[in-house]
Amino acid sequence: VKPVRKPYSLNPSGCALGSVSKTSLLALTLVLTAVPAGGQPSEPAGAKFEATETSLDVRTKPFSPFAFQEEGKWVGFSLDLWAAIADDLNRTFRVSGEESVSDLLATVENREADVAVAGITITSAREGKVDFTHAFYESGLQVLTRKEEGRSSVWSVIQSSGLLDILTVLMLTLLLVAHLVWIAERLKGTDEFAPTYPRGVWDAFWWAAVTVTTVGYGDKVPKSDMGRVLALFWMFSGLILVSFFTASVTTALTLERLDSEITGPGDLKNKRVGAPEGSTSAGAVRTYGAILVDFQSLDEGLALLRDGEVDALVYDAPVLQYHVRMHPEDPFLLAGPVFQRESYGIALPEGSPLREPINTALLHLRESGVYQSLHEKWFGSGM
Repeated sequence: VKPVRKPYSLNPSGCALGSVSKTSLLALTLVLTAVPAGGQPSEPAGAKFEATETSLDVRTKPFSPFAFQEEGKWVGFSLDLWAAIADDLNRTFRVSGEESVSDLLATVENREADVAVAGITITSAREGKVDFTHAFYESGLQVLTRKEEGRSSVWSVIQSSGLLDILTVLMLTLLLVAHLVWIAERLKGTDEFAPTYPRGVWDAFWWAAVTVTTVGYGDKVPKSDMGRVLALFWMFSGLILVSFFTASVTTALTLERLDSEITGPGDLKNKRVGAPEGSTSAGAVRTYGAILVDFQSLDEGLALLRDGEVDALVYDAPVLQYHVRMHPEDPFLLAGPVFQRESYGIALPEGSPLREPINTALLHLRESGVYQSLHEKWFGSGM
């Protein structure tokens, strides 16, 4: 005869107790609590980003005019734009600074910050570590060089051996024509040029000079037939001679300028060029075959250029343009056009729920004209 099994009794929550002991029930409860319904171990704390705080942690770095400190407060185009975005999202925020772009991105990658905004270039390498919003500014790189004092003067160019030879030939030709015209006039017995040799040749030299330069004062003119034939020959020859001399001076000036000045990224090869290590600027310096000199802040880089420790800087074009515009007293010169076009975006932790709302807010700001107003405030209508 089979023993009769007692039926399971149910507790108020519907769990079958039966003959299960209280100790076993406690162990089962702990197991069920530790393992979620899907049967997978629970994620460690902080593995999934959730912007649940009312006040967002925003990080930035010195990057004028996008972000810089003024009277203890962070200001700039990027900060004004972010304030407008936060207002559109009805979110509050607090801003703190980092030293470099690498530090800025590290705080976002490690989920120590909700947002990073300044002038952060969107690249494929960075996109693999953080998320970016839509681009809010189209930028690029540019070369900054140092103005050289006392270069390219006309006299310094004339002193070059080639131009001195040309000038010497011109003077000797003038002297030869002066002698020929003076002799022709003396043989005919005209009184247009002085009969004495020194004074007469000087008068003829004066006539030859004003004729070849097409000035032609008319105070001295050959009157003999031979003198006028020589004059016609000299007039037409002079046009060619003066054009050749002018072209030679212009070419020498241009070559002297090119030999002593960096005019764009193509002239950077083998030059000492400053750029922040780890930035897109540093990558461009290496691409063009220059020797990279690292600096952490723009002020540090400008000091290197001012002291002659580097030949040029490669940096974000709007930042260099803003500095040159705001500090005309500095001995700096923008060399060449903007190259290697880049886009700035707002960096967020991967999977951040803020990405789509920020993108929508950016579109709202462009459509409403707020973005354009902020752009004109910091860059002017002409930039």
